[in-house]
Amino acid sequence: SSLQKLSVAESPLDPNDIQYICKSGQTLQVLDLGPLDFDCCDEMKFTKLLQDLFSNCAHLTELNISENHLIEPHIKALVDNLTPTILKVSLTFQENLQDEHVKKLVKRCNKITHLDFCYTSITNDSVHSIIEQLKTSLEALNVFQTHVDFATLLELRAMPALKTLICDEDDEDTKNLK
Repeated sequence: SSLQKLSVAESPLDPNDIQYICKSGQTLQVLDLGPLDFDCCDEMKFTKLLQDLFSNCAHLTELNISENHLIEPHIKALVDNLTPTILKVSLTFQENLQDEHVKKLVKRCNKITHLDFCYTSITNDSVHSIIEQLKTSLEALNVFQTHVDFATLLELRAMPALKTLICDEDDEDTKNLK
């Protein structure tokens, strides 16, 4: 009942496990779902479980969901229900993560300091939303292997708190960006 950090990466979870995590929602601050095995139930039931999980974890400061290949309803459940006070979000290898999801996430959760979107399908539109909503809070951004171009990355210079940027490297572009 006083759990603050939990990693269940690479662990098969069934619906009961997720309900137990929900019971620690009032104290849980860090949740690492890593590569999560969610073959436990059908799509609708898993979407409902994610809605319950994120709406019950009101004090999360860090969330990692990587390599799960969540589908659109699962990502929507996450961005619609994640606590607005979250600080660090990692959604690596989420090929179904789209610009509209990022736009909604950063609008709702406008205190985010760290975002990791490497190996996703986001584009320049996501970066524009990030700049607009997280201009003063974002400290670290990973857009490696996305569809974000160099010209858009240059616009990140308007973000005074940004200290770490991970992106695709091109020697000449990297020099210009620095």
